[in-house]
This record gives sequence, C-alpha cells and structure tokens, in this order.
Amino acid sequence: MHVFFTVLLIILSALQGCKARSDSAANLASTGGKGATCNYSIHPPKACAEGLNCVTPQGVYGADGTCQPAGGDVGAECNYSVFPHKECQEGLTCVTPPGVFGASGKCQDTGAKEGGVCNYSIYPAKACQRGLECATPPGVFGADGRCKKPTAPANTPSTAGDFGAECNYSIYPQKTCKNGLVCQTPKGLFGASGKCVRN
Repeated sequence: MHVFFTVLLIILSALQGCKARSDSAANLASTGGKGATCNYSIHPPKACAEGLNCVTPQGVYGADGTCQPAGGDVGAECNYSVFPHKECQEGLTCVTPPGVFGASGKCQDTGAKEGGVCNYSIYPAKACQRGLECATPPGVFGADGRCKKPTAPANTPSTAGDFGAECNYSIYPQKTCKNGLVCQTPKGLFGASGKCVRN
C-alpha cells in the first residue's frame, strides 16, 4: 500500500510541474517590443520580444527596465570571452586590441562604406555599413555588389499614379494609385493593367 501512495505522489508532483511550466510559458508569450517596460523578477514576468534585452537600472534589483536591442551600440564595450557575453548589436563587430586575447573591445560598424564592395553570399560576408544596402547585378547570383543608400519602394505615395494613370498591382514593382484613387481593371482579365480612378 505504501508503494501505491508513493507512486501516486510522484505522478501528482510531475503533473503539477508540467502545469507550472506551461503557465510560465504562457506568461512569457506576452512580450514587449523596443522601449516597452520589462521585469523578470515578478510573476507573471513582463518579458521582451526576441532579439531584445531587458535593461534595468544598475544596482536596483527588482526594478522595471526597458526592452532594448540585444547588444551594445557603436562605441559600447564588448567581450565574447566573459560570461555573460557583452555583445554588439546586429550588424556591428567587436573590435579588440590585436594580440590581447580575452580583452574587451568596442562595438564598431566595420561594414563597407557607400560605393564599397559587398557580398552576402560568401563566408565571411562582405557587409555594408548599417543603413546601406548591397546592390548586385541583376541575374548574376553570388556576384559582388556595391553598397548604396536604399531606394524608396516603387509603391510609395510619391511614385503612385494620379487620376487616369496606368496601374497594376499584380506585377513587380507594382504600379499603384495615389490615396483616394483605386485601380480599375478590365473585368475578367486577371493581371491586366488598369487606370487610376476615384473610388
């Protein structure tokens, strides 16, 4: 009889543990974006979205923090040889003093400047500085490109068509209409171009 109650107690404990884990997983599902309030020392925790860290005031244990991008920005201290790692934000590199293993460094943007060579299809990638995009020759996969400022998408209001202009949302880049206008296409001709008209 004693064995029966021992087994029953073990099963009930395991079930209670599963419930607690599922409750905590459900509570972590509600996460905050950049700048949101966070606090992992309360129940349920106020968590940050993936890729963000909860930054709290130094020395104030249990205080609310704010969700910030993971890692340091340009000029921040970084060190991957300590635990926890002092990382750099995505797109930045931790530059350490040459020959000093384990030393802290500074987060720097080491990507190519505007007009520089870039290629994300090789390892290690030849990256562009943050805020620039890599323009590669069309149809030449794996080729080097040049870093340039991003161009406005084709469907921005500044390039959208006026009344009577040709429009087509089924092609790339799309030919859109300005706000307050709709693209009227011939009935039954899917994918055909139309004209921008008032709604």
